[in-house]
Amino acid sequence: MRVGRLGRSAALACALLGWAVGARAGPFNIKALVLYTAAAEKLANDKLTGAANEFKSCPEFKGGAKDACVKQRAAITPIRWAIATAFAGVKLVFQTSGLGGDDGADFSHYAVPFKVDDSIYQERNIDTCALAKVAASNQNFQRWRAHAHASLVVVFVAVPANEPVIGCSAEVPRSIEQNLAEERANAYVVVNVLDSYKTGQWALAHEVGHVFGAGHTVGPDQGGVSPAAAYTDLNNKFATVMAHIRKGFTRIPEFSHSGKCNTSYKNGIYRGFECGSEEFDNRDVVLHNIPLVAQYGGSLSDGP
Repeated sequence: MRVGRLGRSAALACALLGWAVGARAGPFNIKALVLYTAAAEKLANDKLTGAANEFKSCPEFKGGAKDACVKQRAAITPIRWAIATAFAGVKLVFQTSGLGGDDGADFSHYAVPFKVDDSIYQERNIDTCALAKVAASNQNFQRWRAHAHASLVVVFVAVPANEPVIGCSAEVPRSIEQNLAEERANAYVVVNVLDSYKTGQWALAHEVGHVFGAGHTVGPDQGGVSPAAAYTDLNNKFATVMAHIRKGFTRIPEFSHSGKCNTSYKNGIYRGFECGSEEFDNRDVVLHNIPLVAQYGGSLSDGP
């Protein structure tokens, strides 16, 4: 399988189309180079135009503030709205988990169109994990990431509306330090463009969690390794963001950790429940790896 080439003009656009999502004062800015396929843009136009238009109408403002907001948001397209809401979900997970302060992470991204070779992309038969692995092994991807000074690459693809919201990171993390030393940095994520904080799936946040070393539920069949494991509450039927979700359970926007859940999701009904333990503590490993992930970007100084 082969990944199509990104044109020089598109690569240069990485530096020109910076579209930050909520800047803050925290010292660790995680920059993402976001690529989206033509099929993803079409699916966003087909399915998300209404939601994007509602956002552009600025319902949270009134009077002059509303007029100014509408003018500011006028150029936002459905694909850009989809990308922004997915990253809003990432930011929410980090903030809810207490990882949004001075020791935490903030996220910004550059979004550019991406052409994928038809031989590896079929709208109804795409292997997102295979595409993520191709990205991780592709020198062009690594150069583009370095050129944009980005910590990770996220590719938004189209998955039919009747399919689950899915995503995949390049590999289950082994050693962040080893990945960093190899300039490979497990920092390649593929996610469905229909993901957003409104879906309740938190697909991008889940995959980004893998980049920071967070695993799934404990057990070899689940791909998780204690203590970097997610947490599932069988009695209250909810799970933290890195867990493989079960039917009838709610996935909350929070990393597992020792202590009570902080989330206000679903009107706060999960706030105060146990959110993990010393053995189920995604938050601790993510906190440890934030400075390392912030260093991603590689030593390749030449652009594509």
